[in-house]
Amino acid sequence: MKAKNIGLNGIEEPWWIDFPETDICKAVYPDVLHGLHKALNIIVLWNTNIVSKLELDARFRRLPKWPGFHHFTGVIAGAVPPEAIRATRAELDFIYLAQYQSHTDSTLLQLLKYNTVFHQNKNIFIKTGACKGKKGTINHFNIPKLHTHWHYPEFIQRFGATDNFSTETPEHYHIEYAKKAYKGVSKRDYAEQMVWWLDRQEKVKYFDR
Repeated sequence: MKAKNIGLNGIEEPWWIDFPETDICKAVYPDVLHGLHKALNIIVLWNTNIVSKLELDARFRRLPKWPGFHHFTGVIAGAVPPEAIRATRAELDFIYLAQYQSHTDSTLLQLLKYNTVFHQNKNIFIKTGACKGKKGTINHFNIPKLHTHWHYPEFIQRFGATDNFSTETPEHYHIEYAKKAYKGVSKRDYAEQMVWWLDRQEKVKYFDR
């Protein structure tokens, strides 16, 4: 009950309770998809709440049709307060920099600077009423995906570049060999049917060669 009262999940006896030297925060680390890209989705949603979906779509349609051209902060410029622009740009810069294949002390320090800029300007999303979650408007930033950004330099120092703890590859295989296979069967005794479906798909690919 004490945990639930402060917004935690109320797990009284976690599995690591008998390992006194274990720091679970250092044993479980975020990956690029869920720790970075999913966090950006939150910022995009807040900006959308300020601009509106229709206006945001209209602004994207006015962008030059040029392969590889991406400029989200340019899309929302003039439609959101300057603080929102600074916070969003800092978040984007953080995500791009965090995915470098190699890092130095200066790049890790720059990560902290980008994160500091975001937190210095984030309150604008509460002031404008854009900070909303599944249960409606929220007036705090106790969001794990955003908090973990402070720990990325430590994660990178301990485990190397973020590619070393990315779930992109297993996520891709999960789609190809689990989700698609499940959709291709009758849902009864699906495990065996999925094996047969995958076997046939593989044979078709070899036949095409």
